[in-house]
Amino acid sequence: VWRKAKLGFNAPESTWVGKHGIEMNEKILDSTILQELSNVGKLKSALKTMDVRLKWRLYNVAVWERVYNVQI
Repeated sequence: VWRKAKLGFNAPESTWVGKHGIEMNEKILDSTILQELSNVGKLKSALKTMDVRLKWRLYNVAVWERVYNVQI
């Protein structure tokens, strides 16, 4: 309670991306929002070497779009 420098634990993004990477890539590339906001060709090639945290964030956008039927 009194400690000011409280830090939570890191999410196991590397494990998640390693286990579900192919599915994540498919959902990212199928996302209408991400297609509108990015160059899909560059995004597709960048997925191979992309930082795990960035890939996780893009995947969350794609899932959020699908679950909540979000459109731009």
